Amino acid sequence: MAKSQKKKSNKGITLIKKSNNLVESRYKFDIWETRFFLSVLAHIQKEHIDFKTYRIRYKDVIKTFGLKSGDAYASLREAAKSLIRKTVRTSYSVNGVAREQERNLISAIDYMSEGQVGTENHEYIDVVVHDEMKPFLLQLSKNFTAYDLRNVAQLGVYSIRLYELLKQYESIGSRTLEVDEMKKMFELDTEYPKYNDFYRWVIMPSEAEINKYTDLLITDIEKIKEGRRVVALRFKMRSKTDQEMAKVRGVPFQDTLFSGLPEPEIIKVSEEITVQTPVFDAKKAAKDKKKAAIENLEEATIFEDVTESKAQDSLIMELSPVVVTQFGVSLKVFMGLVEAHTEGAIRQAIQVTEKALKAGKVENSAGFFVQAVRGQYVDATEQKKQVLTEQKRQIVEQSRGEEAVKKQKTAALQAAFEEEWRLFERLIIAEPTIKQVLIDRLRSGILAGYYKIDLSFEENLQNPLLKAAMLNVAKELRPDAF
Repeated sequence: MAKSQKKKSNKGITLIKKSNNLVESRYKFDIWETRFFLSVLAHIQKEHIDFKTYRIRYKDVIKTFGLKSGDAYASLREAAKSLIRKTVRTSYSVNGVAREQERNLISAIDYMSEGQVGTENHEYIDVVVHDEMKPFLLQLSKNFTAYDLRNVAQLGVYSIRLYELLKQYESIGSRTLEVDEMKKMFELDTEYPKYNDFYRWVIMPSEAEINKYTDLLITDIEKIKEGRRVVALRFKMRSKTDQEMAKVRGVPFQDTLFSGLPEPEIIKVSEEITVQTPVFDAKKAAKDKKKAAIENLEEATIFEDVTESKAQDSLIMELSPVVVTQFGVSLKVFMGLVEAHTEGAIRQAIQVTEKALKAGKVENSAGFFVQAVRGQYVDATEQKKQVLTEQKRQIVEQSRGEEAVKKQKTAALQAAFEEEWRLFERLIIAEPTIKQVLIDRLRSGILAGYYKIDLSFEENLQNPLLKAAMLNVAKELRPDAF
């Protein structure tokens, strides 16, 4: 196979570009398959109208992803051999009927055979991308996601998938993703059937890696529930500042801030640099979480987030003198009970066990406590309180669920409008002459009185009514642009 020219980088930037359909498609790669595929994408240039034969050198992969040279070429070869058998699945519907399209990624690979030594110059793989992937990777002008390869070089498989999904909505600042839909996209339908495990092993590590290594900062993850079940996660994020990115890249901030500036301007710049971050009231959040636990309005779940994990550690330290020392429960068993049950259930079991001990009705306090936690021994008074609390919880959860649905719908509509508006702005830049056509249409329609001729086009668009009307007219005139 003939090799293609390697894509040149701009100041260290290697651009990865995918259609949004590919970002949201269903597939599951391991880490070497991911590295191999990203290396292929890094060779695709914007002017390509057909795929070339791309040469992926092992030494380049090692350098790009910061790996040790001890990692064998065999890993890259096995990744290529595995990917040629894999497909990606995209979903769509026809007249309300859900359908899926399945496509191959790679049509051919050429690699060095096994069992050879002293052949470092031949440690490469030539790749031909399948023509079915053209709509997802070539000549992309809209509905695509682009990012610097360096942002994902240190990430794990699921961290990269989540980063790409959030990168699509970077300018909006938030994105709501259904839990079941994420599992489908990541092909984890059966691997993590429980939400808690999915959140613990997929979302939490991904959040930590994205915040540490990429140009995005996830500032909050809001859990959206239907009843007691978490059905979606709303990620709030922002772009990192130059100062924050300098830290990520390991470059002194002043080197990036003052690069190319004349000396007098450097002297005038204040040494103190303030980074704007979203306001988060940690005390209020902690107080609200504690109140919810006391009232037993929400079931505390293990590893739902970092705060809850720390709360569990605190609870174990607080109650161990009673449960471990007095009742004789082993520390390991007690830790398991705290992880599996709510704080309210633990405290109630302590009350029931203490009452039973005082009444002389318990021979094995450790066993009694364990059964009490599991709900087999319940104090009558506490049981009545539980019934009332449960009724109150159901009312609150129903209200929260309805409010969450409203917020989701509003967020979805807002996101859709902002996406269309970005396309509108691109249209205006690409076709300046269409601006006057839009103005004439508005001034001759029912909104003629709202368009102020003494104001500029941009100033008129500050009126939300005119903004929406302008967008509708543009969609009518140039539907292909949207």
